[in-house]
Amino acid sequence: MNNDQMELNISRTIRAPLPTVWEALTIPRHIEEWLCPKPWQARIKEFELKPGGAYCTQMDGPDGEGHFVPGCFLEIVPMERLVTTTCLSGGWRPAECFIGITSIVTLSDTADGIIYAARVLHKDAEDCKRHLEMGFEGGWGTMLEQLDAYAQTL
Repeated sequence: MNNDQMELNISRTIRAPLPTVWEALTIPRHIEEWLCPKPWQARIKEFELKPGGAYCTQMDGPDGEGHFVPGCFLEIVPMERLVTTTCLSGGWRPAECFIGITSIVTLSDTADGIIYAARVLHKDAEDCKRHLEMGFEGGWGTMLEQLDAYAQTL
């Protein structure tokens, strides 16, 4: 099994200044505005932005469906890199998760805007395929379009 079978990638240009994009990515009230593809809504239940800090997002659908996405921050390099995982909870504690991923988000400042690039790592090819079939490209793509539009309003 090679890494290509266990990794999904997505990138978009966000047309806002780097400090604004960073703020949109790291302040809970901003995250709630763009994180879920509409008409879904995100509510940040826990958010401790430091290595080993916990996060938990409640995602609510229009028909009453929903789920929680808990995880842990692994690395934070302000205005450059944000690494999280759903395989750990706060304090580096092992966690049960629906789908275990590690997300590596990098931001690059260009003349056209900020390039948001995400590498989403999975434990095996089966989980990666399941994540893709769940709508990774459409869901993350919509989320990034919403981030772009929202960041331009800040």
